[in-house]
Amino acid sequence: MRDSFNYLKELLRTNRLGDLCPDVQEVAINLLRVQEEGDTSKLRNAVSQLHGEGSRKRKMLKLVDELKNNPQKFEDIREEIAHELVEIMFDRFSRAEKLRAEIQELLRRE
Repeated sequence: MRDSFNYLKELLRTNRLGDLCPDVQEVAINLLRVQEEGDTSKLRNAVSQLHGEGSRKRKMLKLVDELKNNPQKFEDIREEIAHELVEIMFDRFSRAEKLRAEIQELLRRE
């Protein structure tokens, strides 16, 4: 879990995140901004805009609130949020791969 934030930064740097998960990219960008600006409102808004991520979204919103109220734990909380974002991406890719396989199987049958 320790490298989730660095993984997200690398995806942003190479511009590979936007095409695949634009809502996750928005959260990642705002996670970087919090470090520079100290304002969590944009991050909170970006997290609330995540599509279809109920329990993970709620967990991240709690983490954003904790980040606002407990800035001395910034790095740990930032890493937890980044980890959740990476898990969202992996889940989405997994679902997309399963769907692709199902479609291929249906096409093969026809």
